[in-house]
Amino acid sequence: MIFTGKWNRLVSVILLSALLLISTDARSHLENDIEKKSRHILIVSSYSNGYTWSDEIIDYIGGELTSRHDHFDVSVEHISVEYNTDFNVWTYRFNIITSAYKDHPPDVMVLLGDEAWYAYRNSIKREGFERVQVVVVAAKSVSFTSEQLAKPDSVSFSSLESTKTLMEDMGVTGVLRELNLSGLFEVMEGLIQPLKRIYILTDHRIQGIYSRLMVKDIVEKRGHPDAVFISSRDVTTDSLLSLTKSFCDSSAIFISSWFTSGFGFRYSVNYTYTRIAANTKLPIFGIVGRAVETGIFTGGYFMPQNFWGRKAVELIEEIERRGSADLVPVETYRDSLFHINWENARARGISRLDIPKGSKIYARPFDIFLKYKEEILIIGGFFIIIILAALLVFRSYIQVRAAKKRLMDSEDNLFKALRKSQESDRLKSAFLANMSHEIRTPLNSILGFSELLSETYDESERRQYTKLISSSSDLLLRLIDDILDLSKIEAGTYEFVFERVDLCEMLDELKQIFEHKVKSGVEFNVECKYDKLEIFADRKRLFQVLTNLVNNAMKFTTSGFVKVKASIEEFDGLRMAVIEIEDSGLGIPKEKLDAIFERFVKLNDFSEGTGLGLTICNTIINKHKGTIEVQSKYGVGSKFTVRIPI
Repeated sequence: MIFTGKWNRLVSVILLSALLLISTDARSHLENDIEKKSRHILIVSSYSNGYTWSDEIIDYIGGELTSRHDHFDVSVEHISVEYNTDFNVWTYRFNIITSAYKDHPPDVMVLLGDEAWYAYRNSIKREGFERVQVVVVAAKSVSFTSEQLAKPDSVSFSSLESTKTLMEDMGVTGVLRELNLSGLFEVMEGLIQPLKRIYILTDHRIQGIYSRLMVKDIVEKRGHPDAVFISSRDVTTDSLLSLTKSFCDSSAIFISSWFTSGFGFRYSVNYTYTRIAANTKLPIFGIVGRAVETGIFTGGYFMPQNFWGRKAVELIEEIERRGSADLVPVETYRDSLFHINWENARARGISRLDIPKGSKIYARPFDIFLKYKEEILIIGGFFIIIILAALLVFRSYIQVRAAKKRLMDSEDNLFKALRKSQESDRLKSAFLANMSHEIRTPLNSILGFSELLSETYDESERRQYTKLISSSSDLLLRLIDDILDLSKIEAGTYEFVFERVDLCEMLDELKQIFEHKVKSGVEFNVECKYDKLEIFADRKRLFQVLTNLVNNAMKFTTSGFVKVKASIEEFDGLRMAVIEIEDSGLGIPKEKLDAIFERFVKLNDFSEGTGLGLTICNTIINKHKGTIEVQSKYGVGSKFTVRIPI
């Protein structure tokens, strides 16, 4: 067939269009194949599994990549630097990890933390790994050489090499962290005035060395405040916990991190931080976000939650788009947001007015209300409506029932009031009768002997009358004191101050007071079966009880013994302190045993005393939720037993 020029051009256009369609379809299939091809991501963490900070980043990276893409396969390996601070061991473990993947190198390797980045730089360069794209996450903005790590005390912060420069030379990308310690020092000086000293607690990992060098550089430039450096290389955790108790006032604590190397028993980081916070009232600052959120630390500068994980995912996706890590620029972020726990700060005397504006504040009052404000308002409104409805429904019923009850009780109340009034009159009459009798006796003595004193000139008689007047005055004063004490106790105005009291120590004091007052022929013994017997009591009032009981025993015992003994007994699972005061004195007649603790009851109407002492003792012991009992045989002796709960 012969085609004209016009037809030739038409056929050429059709053929060219077909070729373009075939080419586009082939490229689409190729891109789909690439997209569906599994891409292996290997995360090498500086820390062990279970370290909260790195685990949260790893979980975020794995969760985001697998949920947003169906062609990523994520593996995790750990160098576990918290168990060993030897940088040669870090590199050795990294070499073991890469050896396990030498037959199937990963497509992307994420280095999490400074130690993983150091180990990578000093590791064996394995065949096939030159094509692995490397992402460094949360390493510091400067890096250490082996020589610097071997002698960190001889290194200055300014001598450290830029991590970004090293990464660009090696063709890797990443997101770096620069600690904002200068900003933290400024905030600390604003919150604590005056700030005389900062205690710097660091370990011997790269973060600890980095923090120590940066703080030294800051202190040298600022010239204030005084910095005390404490390293886990030189101080054990137990020693540190003891040291924190002696930290001086007007100071602050900065904790970079605190790991002690070696296997076997080691305190967890959370336990160590919690114990430090419990040992001191000084505010604690750091770079650990979780410790500030939970109230262990007062505050610190750090990036928001999931920041490092989100940045790592963005860099991995950018490498996928550009095809190579050296085409993705390195990013550096300085901790810019100050976080503070309000409850912790308030407990350490920090004013809210001194907190920098724009700070992230945890544990503020009403934080829970603000978080669940809508739910609380809805539920609260619903319950208010129900309560109001219930009140309206039952209001009339309650009023009617209350009126009926008042009516029914009125007669009974009147009867009770009458009985109470009659009893009150009887008690008042009895009290006045007893009082007039008890007061009249010493007053008559005072008046009588005063008159005799003015009429006699015999010096021996005058001394005798003066002694009798003094004795009667003392008796009258004790009577008034006892009446006032009893009135205060029954009115509820008698002050009781309960505290931990050593009963054995109290008995020893009792012995010292009475051993010089013992009558001839009377043996006085005090015994406590324990070195220390603590009870919860009012020391002054309990001592008043014991003094009264021992004084009574001494008064009515002319020969034999007076014994005081303390022990412990258990009644139905309740432990009680038992104090026994036993004598071989006059004893108490059987007919008076039941009334011995009543007012104005005396064994001998001619003996000194008010008859109120045992009444007061009984009332004081009742206030201690204890009991006081008496066993006695007339002519043989008496035994008073006091029981008080421990």
